[in-house]
Amino acid sequence: MVAQVSKIFPILILAFLIGFLPARADDQTDIRTVITSQTRALSAGDASTAFSYATPNIQDRFVSPEFFMAMVKTGYSALIGPQKFEVTEIETSGDQAVARARVVTSESKVFIAIYPLIRQPDGSWKIDGCFMQPMEGKAL
Repeated sequence: MVAQVSKIFPILILAFLIGFLPARADDQTDIRTVITSQTRALSAGDASTAFSYATPNIQDRFVSPEFFMAMVKTGYSALIGPQKFEVTEIETSGDQAVARARVVTSESKVFIAIYPLIRQPDGSWKIDGCFMQPMEGKAL
C-alpha cells in the first residue's frame, strides 16, 4: 500500500497544485498559525482543540475529538510530538490553499506533510486533511 501511494503521490500533488499561487502575507500567517496550532494541540493531547482546526467536512467524518485523535494516533503519529515541525510552503487559489510542512519525528524520521485548507465563511482557514510522504533517510 505504501509503495502504491508513493508512486501516485507526486502526480496527485502536482494535479492538486495546478492553479495555486503563493499566498498573500496575511493568509500565510493565518494558515501557518492554524497548522502549527493543531500540531501543538495534538502533541499536548488536546483532542478538542486539534479537532477545532478541522473543516466541518472532517469533523462530520470523524464525529468527535476522541475519534479524530484516535485516527491521528493510528495514521499520523509523526504529527504528535515531532522533534521539528516547520511549514515550508503555502499556496492559495481563491478560498482553497495547500501547505507543505517538514516533519522530523522523535526517531529522526523525516516526512513531508501536505495540508489542503479551505477558507470558511467567517474568513478563517480550516484544515481539510493531511497527506504524509515519508522521505528517505533520517534527519541530520
